[in-house]
Order: sequence, then structure tokens, then C-alpha cells
Amino acid sequence: MDVIDAIRSRRSVRFFKEGDEISKTDLRIILESGRWAPSAKNLQPIEYLVVNDKGVREKLSKACNQDQPSKAPAVIMVLGNLQISAKLGEISSNPASTSYRSTHMFIYMDAAAAIENMLLTATSMGLDSLWISSFADGDVNTALELPEHIIPLAILCFGHRTKPPFVKNKRPLDERLYHDHYKSKSQDLSYLDECRLINSKLGEYKEP
Repeated sequence: MDVIDAIRSRRSVRFFKEGDEISKTDLRIILESGRWAPSAKNLQPIEYLVVNDKGVREKLSKACNQDQPSKAPAVIMVLGNLQISAKLGEISSNPASTSYRSTHMFIYMDAAAAIENMLLTATSMGLDSLWISSFADGDVNTALELPEHIIPLAILCFGHRTKPPFVKNKRPLDERLYHDHYKSKSQDLSYLDECRLINSKLGEYKEP
């Protein structure tokens, strides 16, 4: 599968086949893809924690109010090292590259790039995935025993689907593309109604 096919076929899967196993080799390949993502000034503040312990997974599920972390065959926690990211202001000659921007913006950009690499790699390997970024930080910190300079950025779940995911439409490029200047124009916001419908339907889904 080439990268364009992986981009277009990747979906967020919320129902994973329990009892599956993802090999350490496959998990390593996914993690290596995250490691090769771009990073501001190549500081690489993004770190990873593979969660195998059932009790810890259950705590993560409670923290995000979703059961996927406790049921998916593989879970990777994406973390940010603030001690590393804060160095950006010291090594960059660009006055805009401050410690504040590094810890409040660039670290999230670095994480997103790494996460997308991992999701696309999983898709190319025939695996499904879910990116969870909404959770109670304090509960995750406690569950993973994170020190103060390490912040949780995302929970990634991997496995094989038991239900087909929603096929979501994407806003047309012509609605989102500008040249030289941003000009006001009428936007078709009907996709928001579709998003509301999809999210309401997710709440009705039950495990098979």
C-alpha cells in the first residue's frame, strides 16, 4: 500500500477484536515511524509508553471515558518531555522560537506528526487504529506514574476492527483553499450536521 492509499483508507476504529495479538516486531515498526517524524529544530521531545498492564489500561479507559484502551490489542501512550522542548528558545536564532511557544505549540505539532506517521504505518500493515486526545490529564499522570516534566498527549489504540467505521465525507478542497490572501466567501457548513449525526450514532453503538 502506498502512502496516498494509506492516507485515504485510514479510519478511526472504535470496536476492536479482543484476544488479538500484535507482534512486538509490528509494534516496533509503528513506533519507529513515529520516531522519524519531523520535529522543531530536531529536539525530538516526543516519547512513547507501551501499555500492557490490564489494570493500567482500565485506568486509561476511565480517564478518557472510553473502553478502547482496555480492549484494544495494543496501546501506545504518546508523551511530551517538557525539559527537552523548553530548550528550543536556547538553540534557535529565530526570535519567535521561544520556550513558551515550544511547550505550548511546537510540542503538540511534533506529537501530531509522529501520531499520523504511526497511524498511517498501521494502516499500511492492515491494522486499525484510534487516536484519543481527550482525557483527564491528572488521572493519566497517576495511572502511568508520570513525573512533572512529562505530559500525556495522546492514547493510541491498535488492532483489528469488528465493525466497519463510519465513512466520513471531507470538506471539498475548493472550500478550504485560498491563494495569496484569505478572502471571505460563503462556506457550506452542512458537514457540521453530519459530524453531529456521526457522534450521536457512536453513543448508540454497542459491542457485538
